[in-house]
Amino acid sequence: MIIALLIAVAPGPAIPVARAPPPSLAVSAPSTPASPRITVPVRVRVTAGDRQLYQGTLRVARNATANYSENRNEAPQEVCEGNRYSGLSERHSLSVQLTLRDDEQVGQAVHVSVSWKSPSEALTCGGEGSRSVEMVQTVPLAPGQTATLRGDGGLSVTVSR
Repeated sequence: MIIALLIAVAPGPAIPVARAPPPSLAVSAPSTPASPRITVPVRVRVTAGDRQLYQGTLRVARNATANYSENRNEAPQEVCEGNRYSGLSERHSLSVQLTLRDDEQVGQAVHVSVSWKSPSEALTCGGEGSRSVEMVQTVPLAPGQTATLRGDGGLSVTVSR
């Protein structure tokens, strides 16, 4: 009986355990250094008649659009009496968006999108409303060139490099 007890308690042969090798970290240097994205500064001037709405420089690049916008809401110069006119406000907004394009026929070009909204110029109460003008056009614009776009309502956009 003692012999049977010793056999049951005695350790047996070691069971091999399969272990995976530790993960290896493969670090490779880039084959070519990343080329910097070329940015193109575009000077922009937006006017409505003799009034300047925006003037500044926006940078564009391939796959990188430039954008400028402003919004203003305010009470009208003359506030009319009565409930019908409560909460009425004049709305002004301007949005300029530029995108760089490569055109096979003309070379580098800039896609110009401009939207302008202003209150109507009604002189009496009850004449609320607004006017909107939008221009969307792609223009060739190589270094040293200037292009002027003219739209309705006296809206004019000049872009130059």
